[in-house]
Amino acid sequence: MLSVFPVEVLLEIIQWLPFGTVGSLSALSKSWSTFMETNESSIYHNMSKRYGYIPKGDSNPADPPEGWKAWCEYPPARLVGNRITILQSSIN
Repeated sequence: MLSVFPVEVLLEIIQWLPFGTVGSLSALSKSWSTFMETNESSIYHNMSKRYGYIPKGDSNPADPPEGWKAWCEYPPARLVGNRITILQSSIN
């Protein structure tokens, strides 16, 4: 099934899925597991943009040192410029 669609189309679709669903795609089959592993950075980078973890005006933010997947696991932290800002709502 994966070979039916171009990678770009799959990446576009995946960014709209909930994080839990994306995390479980690797368990579907060996081909999904390989696809997810190969494209992990792009997938979670796109999701970071989609869910607002990267400011809209920041078109090319620096990669977080722990990687985009780990970055998405901590939604209260957001990238502003090249530094991490903790949202006030997560402190209270």
